[in-house]
Amino acid sequence: MSQQRSNIANAIGLTATGAVCGLAWAASLRAFMSGIAGHGSRYDWTNTFVGVLLPGLLTGAILGYAEFRRRTGGTGRWRRLALAPLSFLVVVFMPVPGPTGVLGEAATALLVTAVAVAGGVAFGTVPPMWARIVCGVVAGAAAAGLALVGALSGERMLAVTEARGAYLAVLGASLLVVLYLAESIPFRRAVVVAEAVAHGEASAGGEASVAVTPVDTTDAR
Repeated sequence: MSQQRSNIANAIGLTATGAVCGLAWAASLRAFMSGIAGHGSRYDWTNTFVGVLLPGLLTGAILGYAEFRRRTGGTGRWRRLALAPLSFLVVVFMPVPGPTGVLGEAATALLVTAVAVAGGVAFGTVPPMWARIVCGVVAGAAAAGLALVGALSGERMLAVTEARGAYLAVLGASLLVVLYLAESIPFRRAVVVAEAVAHGEASAGGEASVAVTPVDTTDAR
């Protein structure tokens, strides 16, 4: 019973930690977007909080829970939690102006998920080396592209030779790297907990002693 309570506490703690980290990441992403857009950037309750911050919080929470699953054996289909960035598809339920509208925002969310998964594979330890290399090239290109998006806009102040442009380039690239590291959790080896129960006499309290040993293995799903 005590072990069960400990697992529940760990699950809640890691999920909450992931949620806070995801929220901070999404807020930083919104700051990056604002820096690129300049004075044309606007904040509102729907697009900012529901369209950006909420999906970031959910993504972080799911990946935090994935870390709990990894530490406790990684049983079941826990690696599917790598699809956490699909939380950004919440935009399909929001009114989006413009010629592309909801379809464009949904395509962007799917692209972000694909890039995030590629980065997770690249930083993971389970996928084969060839897959990690290919995904690493894709993830690296995406990070470079996001870093240079301001410079490619043609705005002089967003050029990497300007302080603002250089700052935004560093912010954009580092945001993707942090996402890759978080996304690598479902692509890392699970820790299998092996219980070795003593065959000797029971302890004074009437319970057999139990030794719990974490073993890192590549066989866990």
